[in-house]
Amino acid sequence: MTNNPTQKERAFRIRLDHYRAWDAASLVRLGLVIAAIVGGIGFAIWCFATPSGTLAATHGPISKTHAMWESNCAACHVAGEPLRTGAWRLTSTTSTSGGRCQACHVVADHHGCPTDADQACAACHQEHRGESVDLTQVDDSACTVCHADLRSHSFDLEFVIDAGVSGFPQPHPEFKSVANAIEQGDPGNLAFSHSRHMRLGLSSLPDLSETKPGDHFSYNDMSLSDRERYLPQGGKLTDLVQLECASCHQPGSTANSNETAATLTGFEPIDFDQHCGACHREQLRVPHGLRLDELDEHLTFLARSTWFESLTKKPGILAELERPIPGRTRIPTGATQEIEEKLTAAKATIANKCRECHVVDDQSLAVAPPKVPNVWLPKAHFDHHAHRAMQCRECHPGSYSKAKRLSLAEMANESKLVDIPGKDNCAQCHAPKAGATGGARHDCITCHRYHKSSPSTESFSNGSLTANDFLEGATHVEPAN
Repeated sequence: MTNNPTQKERAFRIRLDHYRAWDAASLVRLGLVIAAIVGGIGFAIWCFATPSGTLAATHGPISKTHAMWESNCAACHVAGEPLRTGAWRLTSTTSTSGGRCQACHVVADHHGCPTDADQACAACHQEHRGESVDLTQVDDSACTVCHADLRSHSFDLEFVIDAGVSGFPQPHPEFKSVANAIEQGDPGNLAFSHSRHMRLGLSSLPDLSETKPGDHFSYNDMSLSDRERYLPQGGKLTDLVQLECASCHQPGSTANSNETAATLTGFEPIDFDQHCGACHREQLRVPHGLRLDELDEHLTFLARSTWFESLTKKPGILAELERPIPGRTRIPTGATQEIEEKLTAAKATIANKCRECHVVDDQSLAVAPPKVPNVWLPKAHFDHHAHRAMQCRECHPGSYSKAKRLSLAEMANESKLVDIPGKDNCAQCHAPKAGATGGARHDCITCHRYHKSSPSTESFSNGSLTANDFLEGATHVEPAN
């Protein structure tokens, strides 16, 4: 072969089956592929066959609430069906995994919107984010995804208060009940002055030196049972009464349409016998709360009883009477007229007394029933207990004693005012931190609940699970025959 080989000579140097030969790099690549396939199959078998493998395959640790099913995926998941309705799935059927949630957590639906495909539990309550995660603490984005542009989601705009809410305090609207009260006044049908009742001695005048003895109230004016309740420790019966907010507003179980259960976050409704009667019971002379027919019967009985007691002083009338027979005694015409006059005068006096607190019809003398709302913010959840460290006057300044004397007209106007704080008052604390203000929680779920009504009473009925069934993740067990 010459020093300058031809092209044909060069071609003979290359083996025609060189691509079939296994070099070192090819062997390494083949080994890695086989190892990956075998390892993947083995990992899948390990994940499905062993509890420790199941934990390794999860998206992350689950919350302490569900820790008992850490290694039992089937307690919550249906094979091949993702929990989120909008997620990619192997089958075309609707996911039934959400039913596993409601087997334990029986809650009502939200306001259904046909344009919203994903209202599954897992759309808001996302697991596998750590042991300390509270599943009820839902991010604002779960709410604002609809409420930031509610017109494109809601099918019934008649009940939409504001179609664009993406946060608090802005652009959140003013509370509807507060806005209505500002425009229409207090709906309670009661004339009540908080400021007068917060004054020492319940006086109509701010300066006691200007009052007369009958213008103020002492603990000695109360009944024995009421004195024990209102008299402060170390106080004397001759002391003037000093009411506090807690004298009438007592914590109680209140629930509105957005709460899932009644909780001790509000106050018991005001009741005359319990809260007002201590000072006003003796002033009425007749039982409080009588219907018109009951009041007529009661006054007629009193008027006739008074007339019969006066017979001994009127012998002329006594001579006209037949032998008294209970329920059948005939009353002379003149006496009947006298009784009717007393009855009419008594009704007028009582009606005027009722008008001090109630709205009374001038013709029928019927008293309009009080309509004081038990819950002032029906579309929200407010927890008074959570605000127990605050002075009441921080949110209700209009309910405290005023330094000036109030006229009857001013007292009437005061009773029409609703001393429920608006959005700006809340935003002093519940807003993003800005200097000396804000910093408290201001997310949607602080005040609002997604599920619109109370749970079904069926959730408290006798279940079908034993303790072992529950720990194993069963949702329902048919009772044995």
